[in-house]
Amino acid sequence: MILSNDIIVSMKSAPPFLITRQAQDTIDAILELIGRYQTATAMIRPELLRHNRNRSVQASLSIEGNTLSLEDVSAIAAGVRPPSAQPRDVTAAVKVPYFAALSVPL
Repeated sequence: MILSNDIIVSMKSAPPFLITRQAQDTIDAILELIGRYQTATAMIRPELLRHNRNRSVQASLSIEGNTLSLEDVSAIAAGVRPPSAQPRDVTAAVKVPYFAALSVPL
């Protein structure tokens, strides 16, 4: 451990406190509650996850010069070819790794 630029103090191999069984049980309970919360949140809002994924894909495509709108990207994710989209833009969107994993049929 470095206390200042001049003084270097080595740490002992054991922490300067005891980890009791009660402390470990409390930590385990907290971690379990965090896991439950994360699972419940993901299960409650799948439409929010889809929307955020589609926004990320559209933003990435836009950086690359693709003209697809968020609605077009959402339609592609649903497996529908947007009528106003250029074929090369749709092809580029389907090649996005996430959509490729979904096997979007277009």
